[in-house]
Amino acid sequence: MSSQWPYVIASFFGKRLWLLTLHPAEAGDNSSPISCQLQKFFITSPPEYDAISYTRGADPRKSEVILVDGAPVHVPESAAAALRQVRRRSTSSKPKNVWIDALCIDQEDTDLKAKQVHIMPLIYQQAAQVCVWLGASESMEFSAGSWWNRVWPLHEAIHAKRLVIMRPSGKDIAWESFKDTPMNTIAGNISPFVDGFRQKMATKTLDPNAYALLHQCRSLGCADPRDRIYALLSLLPLLINVGMKPCYGNSCTTAKVYTDLVRKLIRGTGSLEILNCVREWRHDHSLHDMADLPSWVPNWAAVTTRDPAPLLDWADPTSYAPSRYRAARLLKASLGEHTGDPRQLIIGGIRFDEISGLGIPWHPSTDITNAPPVSRNGIGTLEQWEELTFSERPFCPYGSEMNPEARKEALLRTYIADFTCERGSVPYDRLLTYVESWCDRVGWTSSISSRDSSSSYLQSALRESTAWVQHMTALMEQAGATRNPLRSFKAIRELASRGPAEYMAYAQRIYTACAHRRLLVTKRGYIGLAPWNAETGDVVAVLHGGETPFLLRPGGEPGVYSLVGECFVYGIMGGEALGWENAIAAARDFRIV
Repeated sequence: MSSQWPYVIASFFGKRLWLLTLHPAEAGDNSSPISCQLQKFFITSPPEYDAISYTRGADPRKSEVILVDGAPVHVPESAAAALRQVRRRSTSSKPKNVWIDALCIDQEDTDLKAKQVHIMPLIYQQAAQVCVWLGASESMEFSAGSWWNRVWPLHEAIHAKRLVIMRPSGKDIAWESFKDTPMNTIAGNISPFVDGFRQKMATKTLDPNAYALLHQCRSLGCADPRDRIYALLSLLPLLINVGMKPCYGNSCTTAKVYTDLVRKLIRGTGSLEILNCVREWRHDHSLHDMADLPSWVPNWAAVTTRDPAPLLDWADPTSYAPSRYRAARLLKASLGEHTGDPRQLIIGGIRFDEISGLGIPWHPSTDITNAPPVSRNGIGTLEQWEELTFSERPFCPYGSEMNPEARKEALLRTYIADFTCERGSVPYDRLLTYVESWCDRVGWTSSISSRDSSSSYLQSALRESTAWVQHMTALMEQAGATRNPLRSFKAIRELASRGPAEYMAYAQRIYTACAHRRLLVTKRGYIGLAPWNAETGDVVAVLHGGETPFLLRPGGEPGVYSLVGECFVYGIMGGEALGWENAIAAARDFRIV
């Protein structure tokens, strides 16, 4: 028990919560020492209280001494500042009940901490309001370690009955008003994300996508990397249903928590979607030391600037959208029993093909607009992909012979991973209209190949429109020299009528699908998209329960592989590999470590 924890905790603490009774400032002087009492109540019938959520501050190690039941207790400086602000804004001379994690959870007792974390959603839901303290700056500028960039505050904001942003001046901002302020933009425009969950929880229409939320929250900070799972449990019934619960003991290492999550999800759902979350992180030595983490376990504590966007449709974490792909979705994943090595994942599937050629990885630079290139012009990497696609090969699965038109369609569909902004496969004529226009260099100039990070959004829009006019003019000139100019003019008119806005949506899709990936070509002539860290010789495996194929890298021992990541292979995303004539002969159990 911590020496700074001045009271005895009953064995039934998990069914109760501790509340802090905050005494008014002495003689109205808010700079006077903070004095309070701790009392326990049944979680189902507590008195009225406010919950406090606060930023950890620039240096979480700084502390302040306050009086708890008359005894001096050290609390984080930022927590003391939040308590002082709550005391200041109180209009009553009576004590006020509050809940704050720094005092209402014993951070050093891992068992009790786990029990309290389990009931934290109820703690925030039952609070009269959640008071957010962002620091002493009235301008409320948000740094990298701010409240907005952490995972627990996201949980707190979503569960709050009423959310209030406290300001040093005392002029508080209700969440509904905060959404319309410039500060929301500074905070990363978090309100649509929070409101999406709050609204659907209120109307009982929330059907969250666990994989999408876990993946999107990887960049949020937390002191304990296990909390990237635990903080989201209350938002993701799927994780609770498969048996996940908080555990902070020494036996529950971060690697074990992350590994258990994968096994529980696969066993509980029969799906391999959790494997689609795997991203390369081991090359970045600044990341957490997780050397023992198996290759098939996503490292939720690691985010790099070269993480490709998910192939699956995970745009909205508040709803679970059916996958566009079904490489082997119709076959439920069934895990084999590992023989003495808990790091092994044994799963059935088909050894479909092997990578024989790879394009250069495309790592586009990012800027303040985060906008896609207006065209492919000047992007040598993607031009090399085209050369690789049409290089002479003994086999082509897209026609009886090396059919240039068939491979061209395959490449165009690969650029967008065979879907765009609308659901469903893209009709070829529409794909030709947009993607081929993006690839063509007709009328595009290098000066407008991408948005200038120093330009304003208005200037960016002007540059896009100028590029569009140049492109249309060049296409018209080119069409006049064709054998069937009327047909060409009609196609151009249709393209022009849709305008640059819809065109840029397709450009964004190309960027999303291809950024931080590389083109792959297999021994049997298939083309697709691989993670940037793929290598020649990696195996294209269609694993049971997988929405997409996966790349596996053979290890030193026969039959043992490491997981490279998800991949897109044009021609087998709809389950075609299951009907392959050699599928039975290629079926096997893969041992992945």
